[in-house]
Amino acid sequence: MFLDFASLDMIDLGRRITEQERYTNFLAGLLIEKGRVDIENGVRAIVDIYWRKCEVCYPMLNVLRVAIELSQSQTPGAEKPTFEDLVASLKSNADARQLVECVEPLLRNCEAHCATSVRTEHSDVYVVTYGTRTPTAREISKIPFKEVDDKTKCLKYALVPALYVTLALFEYAFQIITLTSYEFKLLLTTLSQY
Repeated sequence: MFLDFASLDMIDLGRRITEQERYTNFLAGLLIEKGRVDIENGVRAIVDIYWRKCEVCYPMLNVLRVAIELSQSQTPGAEKPTFEDLVASLKSNADARQLVECVEPLLRNCEAHCATSVRTEHSDVYVVTYGTRTPTAREISKIPFKEVDDKTKCLKYALVPALYVTLALFEYAFQIITLTSYEFKLLLTTLSQY
């Protein structure tokens, strides 16, 4: 039942994570190598990195949602939730809340729809998000750049690698559990003794 709801191609996901990691490293390299980048373009590069990391997190967070719902004897919906609904459901779970602290759907969505701007007020830099579903864009939030940078580092260096490694280990453990050969299972479980 779990596999019906949480279908995930780990090889494809690993490929996408690697591609996005290369590109986000390229963006970070541009910021570092150039030495001085105007604040607006530098912040936009960080927000772009954030958005890309959120995108590769979605399938892994959805697997987590399915596992939580099944553990609570709920039947997960057939449709995959929106990014906002997915993060909201995980934030409402005491065990998963801490995992998604650095995931901000508003920032991810606004960047995906090119509806962010950079504003400097005194010496503080803010990422301003806009709602663009109306004829005139309206400001939704103003997030300090420091917070965006911290969330980006959390996604890049902690959440994405941790989720991927955990899911890869889970997938291999699941394959071992579902093997039909008792002898092969025994051989696999005793490998660590050698």
